[in-house]
Order: sequence, then structure tokens, then C-alpha cells
Amino acid sequence: MAKKKKKSAITMVSLLLTLVVLIGVYTWYSNRDTKKDTPEDKKTISLVKVDTTKVTAIHYVGMDYDMNFILKDGIWKSKEEPDRPINQGNISGMLVAISNIEANQVIADTLSDVANFGLDKPKPWIEVTMEDGSKVSLKLGMQAPTGDGYYALVNNLSKVYLLDSSFGSGLTYTKLSMTEIEKAPEITATNINYLNIDKREGEDIEVLLNENGVEDNSGFGTYKWQYIKPYGDGYTADSTEISQIQQSFATFTYNGCVDYKGNDLAKYGLDKPTAAITVGYYVDSATPTKKPDVNSPTLGEAKVSKRYKIYIGNKADDDNYYVRVDGLKAVYLLGTSTVESMIKVDAFTLVNKYAALVDILRVDKITANVSGTNYVMDIKTTKTKDANDKEVINQTFKFNGKDTEEETFKTLYRLIDAIIYEAPLKEKVDVSKLKQVFSISFHLTDQDAPVSANVLSYNDSFDIVDKGTGKYFLVDKRKIEMISDAVTNYK
Repeated sequence: MAKKKKKSAITMVSLLLTLVVLIGVYTWYSNRDTKKDTPEDKKTISLVKVDTTKVTAIHYVGMDYDMNFILKDGIWKSKEEPDRPINQGNISGMLVAISNIEANQVIADTLSDVANFGLDKPKPWIEVTMEDGSKVSLKLGMQAPTGDGYYALVNNLSKVYLLDSSFGSGLTYTKLSMTEIEKAPEITATNINYLNIDKREGEDIEVLLNENGVEDNSGFGTYKWQYIKPYGDGYTADSTEISQIQQSFATFTYNGCVDYKGNDLAKYGLDKPTAAITVGYYVDSATPTKKPDVNSPTLGEAKVSKRYKIYIGNKADDDNYYVRVDGLKAVYLLGTSTVESMIKVDAFTLVNKYAALVDILRVDKITANVSGTNYVMDIKTTKTKDANDKEVINQTFKFNGKDTEEETFKTLYRLIDAIIYEAPLKEKVDVSKLKQVFSISFHLTDQDAPVSANVLSYNDSFDIVDKGTGKYFLVDKRKIEMISDAVTNYK
């Protein structure tokens, strides 16, 4: 028993000594001068140099296609599909990749086991033909387990080489990426002056920027963005809301051309598009529009109007929709986030939601009716100049013929002025059968037609605003009751 314990102790000591030696070796190895082993100092093996200006044909086998390219009048064309627009930049990338083929090391001296390196069915595989008829080929197999390169065969030599990782990225192209995409316009978001979103389902939206402004049926004054659809004349869009969506219509970065012929649009849902998007915008022309003013150091710039229209088809996958540019046959892919930011724009979100936001300086009389009782409010505005020739505005107010305090009157005015649409009325309602609970008309000094709004009882939560346009909006019933009470109890 004692001998056994002694033997165990000796074994333990031996193991500890071995461990100490191993730690020492590891420490030495980790701290030794590694300068000689750095990748920068490793010598590469030069295999082939290609004068790419003398390449006349390319045979490329990618992950999903096999294609031959020929050079014709300085442009690379597909031999099999001469009408297919070829991405010339990617062809240049291929040629750059094979212009100087160098290996980091020789992996195998024979070709007997090429399958172990993924070289029995190499992808990608490129072969170029030179002006003199000679050929240079490069076949890439699997990526090395260490991730520091790809196994390769060069000119079918009987050796397997390890090439740098850059060859993998520089030669990996798909059929999608090899098809040239039509260049989309460069649109500055703030230069957009027209939007038209025609939807297969749901409300169409059409808004137009009028530089001179358009009279809004709220009566406040002129607004630049006017509605054409779905609300029509007299309705304007909120400029702040428009500015928040303009960028969505300024960027058309296509992710590929899936069909350059576009013969079967139904295949992509483009025979009956989900939506048609038209963007109007302008670009500044360098051509002067007029003779420069003597006081101006620069020539005037012309604004050249342009339009760009695309059709939205079905979803291709989670990341893309099929789309087609108006006037072109090709079917492209456009990112889901880009498409949905356009087609999901809501008309009501953009509309100016004030039913009667009228500038008090334009008003000389207000008539109101609350549950059948009429009320009249008069405003008299005079403008004079002070000692410094600055304009001074004075106003006096009457309620039902009696003089009233300015601040009391303006408190009521602000309340009436802030009738805000809460939502559009989407169901069909015969408004002629609804009871009027409140009406307001602002009579203006600078136009004959008053700005009017009738409020009709709808349900326990909402009333309907009818402005005589055939479009109806819901307003908070509690707010109308508050305004009605303020008018009937005015002192």
C-alpha cells in the first residue's frame, strides 16, 4: 500500500514537471520574435499576369449562370443574349481580379484529389481569350477553413494553390448583378413639386406645389401645396407633413434587373400594378433665364420641370418588390422599405386639418347658428401709422350689436378658429338627413364668398363638418359642444 502511494506521488510530481515545461515552451513561443512570420513578409507566388486591354472574350461560370461575353465596339455583350444590357463595371471588376494572379502557397502538387478542395465543380470559373487566341483560366473552389483564401486552379496546371480572399469577392457575380440597371434620376427631396400615388386598392393621392400659393378653404390665406385627389379644390396639404415624406420619393436605388425583356408583366403583378407612382421635380439649369440685373453678380437660373414614374408590382420577397419604370420594358427590384414608404402614405395625414382657420384681420363679420339661434359678431379693423411711420392696427368688436372687450372676443374667436378634423368620414352618409347643431360663416373684407362650415350631429363621439365640397370629416363632439356653449353664453 505504501509503495502504491509512493508511486502515485512520483507520477503526480512528473505530471507537474511536464506541465511546467509545457508552460515554459508556450511562453517562449508566444513571446518570440514573430517578425519573420508576419503576412507582409510572406512571399507570394506569381502565376499569371494578364494584359486586360487585349482580352477579347470572357467565359464566366457563376453561382447561378454560365455566360460568354464578347467585346463589340468597346462594349461587352452577352454572346447568348446580345440584347441583355451588361453591367460594364462588373466586367471591369472581373478583369482587374485576374490581371495579376498570385498565390499565397501551393496546397497540393497533384490534381488527384481536387474534389476535396471544391475544384471538381468550381464556381466561379473564368476563362479569358486574348487577341492572339491564347487563354487564361482561373477556377476557384472552397474557401480555406482558416478563412484566409480560396483554393484555386490556374490554367489547369497540376497544382492546387491558395489564393488571397480578394479573388473570391472580386469574382463573385450573379446573373442579376451582371445585368445593367437603368440609372434612376438624382432627385433632391426639397425640389419635389408634384406627387401622384395611384393605388389599385385604397385612396389615390395627388398633390401639387403651387409656388404662388392657392386659396385654402379654411380661409387663412394661401398655401403652396394643394390637393387634387382625393379632396380636390379648396383643400391644401400641410407643408410640414409633406416635407417629412419627400425623401421617400427622392431615392430610387434598384437592387437588380430580373427581366430585361418584360414580355410577361403578369408574372410580376405589373399587368395590374399595386400602384403607380409619379414624382414631379425640378432641376436647376445652367442656362440663364434672363439678362442679369446690373446689381446682381450672377445670372438667373431656370427651373426645368421633370417627371419620373414607376409601377409597383407584387412582392418579390421580404426585401423587394417588382417594379417597372414608365417607358421601359425591364423589370427591376426595389427595396420593400422604399416602396412601402411611398404606397402607404395616407391622404388624411397630409391634409391641412383646420376647418376654419381664418386670419382675423381679413374678417369684418361672423355669423353663427347654434341649434337654430343666430348670433352675429362684427369686427372693425383700422390701420394707421405711428410717429415712426410704422403701421398700427386697431380693432373694435361687437357681439349681437353690443360692444365687447377685445380679449374676451379673441378668446371666443380662437376657440371657433380651432375646429380640427379628427378623421375622414369613410362611410357613405346622407348628410341631408342629419341635424345641424352648429354653423359658422366668416365674411371677409377681400372676397365675396364667406368661409363657412356646417356641423352635423353624427354619433355620441363625433360630429360631421360639411363645407359644401362633397367631402366630409369627423370632429370631436365635445369640442363643438364647448364652442356652442361659449357662443350661447357669451358675455
